[in-house]
Amino acid sequence: MQKSKKQKVSPAIEGLIKQCLGALKGLKKSHLAPPFTVPVDWKGLNLPMYPKMIKHPMDLGTVEKKLVAGKYGTTADFAADVNQVWLNAELFNTEGSEIYDAAQELRELFESQMNSVADGPLSEGGGGGGGGSGGGGSSGGPLSGDELAQSKAVLKEIRKKESADPFLTAVDWKALGIPDYPTVIKRPMDLGTVLSQLEAGQYSSARQVAADVDLVWTNAMQ
Repeated sequence: MQKSKKQKVSPAIEGLIKQCLGALKGLKKSHLAPPFTVPVDWKGLNLPMYPKMIKHPMDLGTVEKKLVAGKYGTTADFAADVNQVWLNAELFNTEGSEIYDAAQELRELFESQMNSVADGPLSEGGGGGGGGSGGGGSSGGPLSGDELAQSKAVLKEIRKKESADPFLTAVDWKALGIPDYPTVIKRPMDLGTVLSQLEAGQYSSARQVAADVDLVWTNAMQ
């Protein structure tokens, strides 16, 4: 079997990859990290509902392998996968549980680490920097063609549901008299904002769109 040649990248891209690897290593050094470094063994843990609830499984070990293998186009794609780890943990576990709280702490640690990492490509042709989004930011190379059309169609179909009404606009926590909302919910998101960002070209992958939609439900459950 022939070994695949490692793709050569520019010094700038190599620097960004090293910064992202540094952020991952910082996370993995935390005493809270072990449960998040490998895929959830839902069979071994006897969690038959896990694959039904978690549609995009992700763990830090898988993220690192993808990063080293050049599978991420941009730093935004990398961040979206890391944030998916926390979203999954918060979605499956109850608020106040050990795993839920650990995910929240690690999310804050990751966000602080990524503040020093510039938006940019992690592979040749991966696109340049750009604005951020709740699903981990976005960058150059916005969604286009069939992927953009399908993302819009799915989102608009969700918005048509009668049960979607409370999620169409940002939560007006002042008018609703829930002053704790901004303290509990660190990254507000709603379907209207997702659609606006999608139409403005602020997503570079369907995974980022899905992560922001998932964030709407995660916030509601919190």
